[in-house]
Formats: sequence, structure tokens, C-alpha cells
Amino acid sequence: MKQHLLSLWKSLGFADVKITKPLPTGEGVIDEGGFSALEIEHLFTATNHADTIIGQSVLFRSLVQPLENLHDVEIKQRAVEELRNNLPLREAIQTLVSEAATQEKSFYQLLFGEFLPMFGTARNEMQIEGYGYLQYRRGIRFFTDLVENSQRIAQPENSYLLELVEHIRAFAGSRAYSLMTNAVYLTETTLQTKQERRKSWWLPAIVFHPRLFKPLFAVLFLALLVALFTFLPSVVPQAILGSPLLLIYLPIVGGFDRDHFIIPLRDTFKESPEIASTLDALGQLDELLSIIKFSDSFAHETVLPTLIESEQHRIVLNGAVNPILGKDNANYVGNDLSLDHEKLLLSALPIRFFIKLQKLAV
Repeated sequence: MKQHLLSLWKSLGFADVKITKPLPTGEGVIDEGGFSALEIEHLFTATNHADTIIGQSVLFRSLVQPLENLHDVEIKQRAVEELRNNLPLREAIQTLVSEAATQEKSFYQLLFGEFLPMFGTARNEMQIEGYGYLQYRRGIRFFTDLVENSQRIAQPENSYLLELVEHIRAFAGSRAYSLMTNAVYLTETTLQTKQERRKSWWLPAIVFHPRLFKPLFAVLFLALLVALFTFLPSVVPQAILGSPLLLIYLPIVGGFDRDHFIIPLRDTFKESPEIASTLDALGQLDELLSIIKFSDSFAHETVLPTLIESEQHRIVLNGAVNPILGKDNANYVGNDLSLDHEKLLLSALPIRFFIKLQKLAV
């Protein structure tokens, strides 16, 4: 997941989310040969209605590496049906996804942005001016709002949906979330959460607040000016007019916070399995909504396919419509295909004769 998100941000504009690769020939549901025969990249372009970058990533992953267990497929299908039939639930999840989509870039910028030298000017979204306070606050707001919005979602009946929603809610109990929402302490050797600090309260530590103005430091700064005015009055006017102390204050405080808090914290977030899995849960919710949106926008009638356990390959299609060619073509003529008794290898058949993404019954 970390490498995947990094690759997304390197492409700026998120045009390339197709990072997941097919398995070697002979492995998995779709191997390298099946990837080409099924025109997966074109299929993704035709079916993608995800709002978030992580949602697009999950959708593409599902096309490249579809589920192998029939029970898992059926549970996912039932999740789509519940969202189709439960409008308040769907609207609540859509609100969560839509708001996440507006803030998602800020979090990726925090993770992978390039800090510029002092007084540098950003030329693209991956460059960070100043010391990163704004990017840090925006980035963590993405996750705090995500957790807060998950609390507003009614309990789904479907186990797949429930697991995804509960997974996002459970992030509130993680160490990463504590680092995002509570004070962060820097000891001689490590960063500590508020809870960890209580266990080692006797160790000296510096507390981090994501802002340039530090009340205590400002008081010390003013005390220094008073001392200069008292003992070296001839120096004070020049110091105030030239503001050399202010030019020293900014890089000392801002640079310290960037190097000792913001950058180490973002490195911690990059390595956090809780963050990766929570993002994945968000992507899976977005993927489910994308399936419904594709269904609503498709130019032909569709239904969820019925899958069966069998000792041999079978496929029966009625009015099968290629989702790539038929998406915007209402006059596309579907094909019937019945291979119910012969043993066959699906990947050996021309895919245009049997691919079918089917619309959900209202």
C-alpha cells in the first residue's frame, strides 16, 4: 500500500492508478495472459466511478486479482444490494467518501511532499513551502474527519459492509490516531503519544504543537529583548528595526518542528499498518459505490451474476454486453452464450463474446 500511494503521488493528477500487476502465468484467477485477453486496463476505464484515489486503486486491484472464494464474492454482492436498497445507508457512506475525496490529496502531500528551502516557492502540489505546519494540519484532518464521519453511519446488516465501517471506526484506538489528535512528546530517543508519556513522565521531553507561534518560546524571546533593553540599550533599536532576532526565531523554531516532529511523524504514518488498512477500507467502500454508479450509468440492463460451485468450467450468458464497447452505445447488440456441458478454459475464448457486467435489479 505504501509503495502504491507513493506511485500515485509521483504521477501528480492521479492519472495512473494502475499499479497492481497480474500474477505470473498459471497463477491466480487472472494471470498475465488473462490480463491482456480481458483488456483489464480498458475495463477499468469503462467501469471506474470511484471518487477517491484509494477507491480507484481498490477497484483496479479487484479487476486484476478478483476474489477466489465463492462465499466472499456472494457477501460482497449482498453488500452492493444492501447499499442499493438502503438509501439512508448509501447516502451516509457516500458522504463519508465524498468528504474524504476532498481531503485525500492533503494526506498524500503530507506523506510524500518535498520540503523546499526557506523562502522557496512551490511549483507543483508535491512541493511544500515553509515548515509544513499547514500541510500537517490538513493531512491529519483527513483521518480525523474520516473517523468522525464513520460514527454517523448506521449499523449495516451485511457483514462485509459492517466490517469495513467498523474498521474505520477502530482506527480511533490506534497509536497513529493518538499521534494525530493528542500532544506528541519528543524524548531523547523517540516520539511518544500522550498515553506513552504517562508511563515515562520523569524523562525530559519537548511537546509538539503544529504552529509556529510558541507561547513559552515567545515569552523567552520577549524576556531577551527586555534584558537587552536593560543592559544594552544602544543595541535594542537596531535589533528591533532590523529584526535579526525574528529571522533567527523562524528557522530555529520552524526548522526544529519540521525535522524533529513533522518529518518523523509522517515517516511513522507511512509505516503504520493501521493507516494502510484504514485507507484500504475506505477504498473498498468507494469501490462498492462505484459499482452502483456504473450500473446506473450503463446504457444496458444489468443484474448481479449468479455464481455456482462446479467441478468443471461453465458459463451461461443471455444478452451479454461488453462493458467496454457497450457503455455509451445503447444500440449495442448483446450476445447469448451457453457452454454448460463442455469442459473449457475461459481464458482461451475471445473475451468479447462473454464478458458481462450486469446491472443491479432496482
